[in-house]
Amino acid sequence: MDLVSQNLLMTSGGKKDSTYVDDVFSTYLFTGNAGTQAINNGIDLDGKGGLVWTKNRTSAFNHFLYDTERGVQKYLISDSTIDQQDVSTSLTAFNSNGFTLGANDYGNITNGNRAASWSFRKQKGFFDVVTYTGTGSALTINHNLGCIPGMIIVKCTSAVKSWVVYNRGVNGGVNPEQYAMFLNGTGAQNQNIGYWNNTAPTATQFTLGDSAANENGETHVAYLFAGGASDEPGAARSVDFDGNDALTIPDSADFDYGSGDFTLECWVNPQAANQNGVLIHSHTSGSNEGPCNLYMNNGVLELYSSSNGGSFDVVSAGTNGIFGTLTVGSWSHVAVSRNSNNIRIFLNGELKGTTSYSGSLMNATGTFNIAQRNGSEFFNGWISNFRVVKGTGVYTTSFKPSTTGLTAVTNTKLLCCNKNTVTGSTVTPSTISSVGNPQSSTSTPFDDPNGFKFGEEGDQNLIKCGSYIGNGQSTAGTGVAGPNINLGWEPQWIMVKCATDNEHWELYDSTRGIFTKPAGNQGVTEPCLEPNLNNAESQNERFSLTPTGFQTETGSGSVNGNGKTYIYICIRRPDGYVGKPAEAGTEVFNMAMGTSNSDVPAFVSGFVTDFALNRSPTATENWWTQFRLTGDKYVITNSTAAEASSTPNKWDYNNGWYAATSNQSAYLSWMWKRGAGFDVVAYDGQTELKKDESHGLNAVPEMMWVKARSGQYAHISNWFVYHKDLNGGTNPEYYNLELNTNAQEAAAGLQYWQRPPTKTHFTRGNTGGTGYTGWSYIAMLFASVDGISKVGSYTGTGSGLTITTGFQPRFVILKRIDASGNWYVLDTTRGWGAGNDKHIQLNETNAQSDFDFGAPTATGFTLTVHNGYNGSGGKYIYYAHA
Repeated sequence: MDLVSQNLLMTSGGKKDSTYVDDVFSTYLFTGNAGTQAINNGIDLDGKGGLVWTKNRTSAFNHFLYDTERGVQKYLISDSTIDQQDVSTSLTAFNSNGFTLGANDYGNITNGNRAASWSFRKQKGFFDVVTYTGTGSALTINHNLGCIPGMIIVKCTSAVKSWVVYNRGVNGGVNPEQYAMFLNGTGAQNQNIGYWNNTAPTATQFTLGDSAANENGETHVAYLFAGGASDEPGAARSVDFDGNDALTIPDSADFDYGSGDFTLECWVNPQAANQNGVLIHSHTSGSNEGPCNLYMNNGVLELYSSSNGGSFDVVSAGTNGIFGTLTVGSWSHVAVSRNSNNIRIFLNGELKGTTSYSGSLMNATGTFNIAQRNGSEFFNGWISNFRVVKGTGVYTTSFKPSTTGLTAVTNTKLLCCNKNTVTGSTVTPSTISSVGNPQSSTSTPFDDPNGFKFGEEGDQNLIKCGSYIGNGQSTAGTGVAGPNINLGWEPQWIMVKCATDNEHWELYDSTRGIFTKPAGNQGVTEPCLEPNLNNAESQNERFSLTPTGFQTETGSGSVNGNGKTYIYICIRRPDGYVGKPAEAGTEVFNMAMGTSNSDVPAFVSGFVTDFALNRSPTATENWWTQFRLTGDKYVITNSTAAEASSTPNKWDYNNGWYAATSNQSAYLSWMWKRGAGFDVVAYDGQTELKKDESHGLNAVPEMMWVKARSGQYAHISNWFVYHKDLNGGTNPEYYNLELNTNAQEAAAGLQYWQRPPTKTHFTRGNTGGTGYTGWSYIAMLFASVDGISKVGSYTGTGSGLTITTGFQPRFVILKRIDASGNWYVLDTTRGWGAGNDKHIQLNETNAQSDFDFGAPTATGFTLTVHNGYNGSGGKYIYYAHA
């Protein structure tokens, strides 16, 4: 292949051989028709192979599982122990773009009933299927997953036997190969080394003992999912401290930071709730606590520092020293970094607080302690990859923590708790000694690096398996949060099971709906299916999604019983890192008038819709604005009103949204899909903190809209807008626009945005506008994508003007920013380019009217003369979409 051809290949839909989550996984919802039905979900099951799992949502009917290794027509039932069944009218074909169901309830679901399907394509680093014949004794099975499995599900296909499950998170991630769980039942983890022959799976094999997963002479199928623990003994281990153990290192000049830069970081997994007065790390002098102690205060991690009698104490000075509550039974990354006298603290890569201190630190003498202070205040939990860097403040802004064990970067003075021995280290200034009896642990915060194969760069993962310990708290309205599970990304599919008690398996996905609740709001439920039951879909309040994982919202024993351990498997949503790049604007943005009949969805986009503007353009009407993340809630762009509810705001469709069966033909919906050019983030404010919020764009947001959903005065809160070209592009974070008014840009200091957004985070302020304590917010983030969308600005000429976007737009928003001016919306669905352009304003309820604005071109759009969008010398911003 010549260089030109290679370059063309690299710029048309990603790198050669790039694989995206859309290629290997699909949640597809459909309605039974009592006849043959082809499900076109874009998954190549015919050429690549895989698994299809279906479930009737409307009625009590079994979960059916079909795979390409056993072939068409052959199904298993996850809520039953029965063996493989063969029905000719069930699933009749695996196709290059999905599968075909026959005219039978075992496949196509009862006529008129709603159903869900989940397709898993075979792919290294994601999923594999293997079949084998059992021997009744130790048996090693080869697989092609290409990485260590995080979960294995086995079923005997020729005899009535239970479904046997291996999950990395069983027993908290310590020796999970000594335990088994059962998909068809409610039972707790079963400690029996016979199931997996007391042998951890590897990237090429898994091992079976004498159990239901290895019946002599019987046939079996195994489904293998990625997300296994890293097995790097020199980088990915941890040390287990049981509340009476510690590590110590003699005092060293390497720990005397003076007034210079430094970094202290580690991964922490507490094993007891509400730990109080314990030290994850301290440097002591006599009985006094030395500088830079990581201190647990009723489960909240704080940075407590005092030098020469307390000259530096960030805790007593305010909340700058508070990282936040650590989730029990789950790994969190914590870091303290000093750079140019600014001391910053980070939790899971998010900047939590900053304080300025120019004095000397670590000038005390005494031992450097991990998990204790002077023989007391012991930490109960696991610590991994404890690193001290002297002379460099490694982190100055929010970041994504490493997915592999840390290395000895320049100026590293200590790197320990990472080897297969308790006192082993990569770097240490002196001998590390044990106090009590700490143990080396295979529990690790890191996944097998061989599972990071996805996205354009081939360096992202799609599956996370693990565990957490419940606290019995309902997040909403209690002031005490349920466990917040950090995955590193937002999931689209979650399956959870209590490992230490009798509870049902529960399965959720964001296509059917997982809704992020506002602070203090209870009673918002998600559609739930239970793999061990044939029940119809139920409604349970369970989770909120976050940009980096999920949080429990209930004290239910199913997902958050106090002190109970839970295992999970999650699949990543198609974000800007692993989502398949759009080849046309219509794949991620569309406009449609509503249906005039009873068909649902009423607004058809052609893709899974995440955000919609909706109104009748020909009448005096509000701009109804709604999001998949928030379920039936809506806000209004032309209003300060807080969030409200509308029952027809339903999102459980693959091709649109809205469940009203009445005539919607007078209404137009503008619809977006989240991905590389657009994202939605729901978050709660905190007045004291200038908070960084994670996002999934994999690009710097160039325009952001933020609205308070709930809070004491949210009902009178404006919409606040950031745009990269405010103030001519110089310090735009100091300025603001209001989406619900025609006001010009205004200097706002740092009360709304604090810092420029980055590729991974944006920073909101600590006011009611974007970040007040007890208020909840919704943020819309927009970025330019070549050939798809463009966020830009221009200076008016007072004469004909051509704007270049690099594509032919179907939709544009225009706003004057140096003087008052409306937010004009033009689009080709209503008529743009014919001279009588139907324009409408986001900040007004007025019906559309006609005016000659100009026209789209093959590479942008033209503008006629008007002070609102092309006045001489005027400053304007725009957002355009192909």
